Amino acid sequence: LMDELGFLPDPERRLGYLDAQMMRACRVIVDIGMHLELEIPADSPFHPGERWTPDLAQEFFGNHSGRPADFVESELTRYL
Repeated sequence: LMDELGFLPDPERRLGYLDAQMMRACRVIVDIGMHLELEIPADSPFHPGERWTPDLAQEFFGNHSGRPADFVESELTRYL
């Protein structure tokens, strides 16, 4: 809403906002996939047809969140 209302006046703030949104999206994907033991969709470029595991979650989160490995590991520990 802040972005839509124009309260992110410069590119740096908007980039920070988008970065945080991407991290939250990664969290949702990993959290739901892990806890429901879902299969990754067959048309996904990321390990199609496999079930979510802690190792796959770490790889996915690390590749898509832009966060360092120690942060990714601590986040996954929180979810499990």
